Amino acid sequence: MFLPLLIIIPFIGGILAWQSEKINKRFPFIISLITMFVFLIISTKILLIFLKTYNYKNEYPYWFIEYNHSWIPRFGINLHFGLDIISLIMILLTNILSIISVIVSRHDKIKKVGFFYFNLMLIISSVIGIFISVDLFAFFLFWEIFLIPIYFMLIIWGESGLKKHNKINVANKFFVYAQFSSFLILISIICLVCQYYNINNVLTFDYNKLIETNFNIYLEFFITLILFFAFIIKMPIVPLHTWLKDFFYCSPKSGCIDIIGLLSKTSVYGLIRFNICFFSHHYLLIYYLAIFLGMMSIIYGSLLACSQKNIKHIIAYSSVSHMGLILIALYSNNSISYYGLILQIISSSISTSALCILSGYIFNITKSRNILKINSLSSHVKYLPIFFMFFVLSNLNFPGTSNFISELLILFGLFKSHYYVVIMIATTLIITSIYSLSMFHNIFYFGSHSKIVKHHDNKIKISQYIILFVLSLISLYIGFFPQNILDISFSFIKILHNKLFF
Repeated sequence: MFLPLLIIIPFIGGILAWQSEKINKRFPFIISLITMFVFLIISTKILLIFLKTYNYKNEYPYWFIEYNHSWIPRFGINLHFGLDIISLIMILLTNILSIISVIVSRHDKIKKVGFFYFNLMLIISSVIGIFISVDLFAFFLFWEIFLIPIYFMLIIWGESGLKKHNKINVANKFFVYAQFSSFLILISIICLVCQYYNINNVLTFDYNKLIETNFNIYLEFFITLILFFAFIIKMPIVPLHTWLKDFFYCSPKSGCIDIIGLLSKTSVYGLIRFNICFFSHHYLLIYYLAIFLGMMSIIYGSLLACSQKNIKHIIAYSSVSHMGLILIALYSNNSISYYGLILQIISSSISTSALCILSGYIFNITKSRNILKINSLSSHVKYLPIFFMFFVLSNLNFPGTSNFISELLILFGLFKSHYYVVIMIATTLIITSIYSLSMFHNIFYFGSHSKIVKHHDNKIKISQYIILFVLSLISLYIGFFPQNILDISFSFIKILHNKLFF
């Protein structure tokens, strides 16, 4: 019964937060924070169950916790949830980012605060649904629900400097891209279900049954290809990334951690669950396409970041580079790179979220995100340059950070068969250093003093520094002690090793 609670608790917490605004403006935050800590308790309990009871089995899929209840039996649709290792890692990551997102929002002036927290909780609930759904109908349902609160977040609480019609344009652009991705996924699910029905005369959306069926080879390749494009749209990968720049800029300061930190990870999860595991024997057919698009994303994202003046735009294109590296690791055909992939999913989420938080703090102080207008900020803030420099170095894969160990494992795995890819990725680190260090020095040390908005609410509070400190500790802990996560991931990587015939 644990699994339905992971979806239900954030949703109920969101409704209570929404309605509690009528009583007191502070109640939505308190209820949301309590909800997230209850979620943390359940997640920790599930982790302990995994550590105590999980036995490695050389089979896929293997769910160490499962819940199955009939929903629409006429069409073979069930409320079927399951947790394996990759789902567990994604849920724990979601939990961490969600708690931080709620705490960060405490210091922002938010209109319609109850409805804001309802949308934030709905994002969390739908993301969890994506990560644990074994029934493909439920997977698609949560995939679609996820878009609704994001749409409201962009329009109602988007960047304060944008006019409402600009926010609507950004939200509409994102929604069109997202709906095209959903359309491709829907086609794939319908094809799978219909083909299974033609073979077995049974309607089912169950992942466990569909994965064991021998489909027509041409149909499988078609489904593999359209699923590949469906998921890379929302990672995003070049050339399907054009929605990301405006999306990053328009994202609200408070909600951007959940929105940005989790949005791309749902697509990475989809690629692992379907393209890598479900259609493993068609894996190599789009192998070179994936490597090429991954390299294009790394190089293009780094070059575009160099030409940006807005902090959020720099973070956006840096994120494109991270996603390119993750895509290459997904199709690396090497188990060492897969260990790096798991760490990179966590590391990129932490570093990107931290930079988004820092961007919000800087905007609160200066009312600007233009790095050419924000100069010599170090004389006005004590500890902000330290944290900013730490996460810039983390983004540069500095030794000791989680980004370093994750990229190192990916490059080690790639080097034997793809040394030219490793050389190109290493070369882009020079470009990354240019835009990262330039951004840091422009904001904190170059030029005349910035125009500081002197207002009590714009001062960085101790609790805000604590959030950055916690994220720093997580990055350092994974950087120095990655073995715990690698041990948890071992059996899943072993399954991939056997399925893909390394």
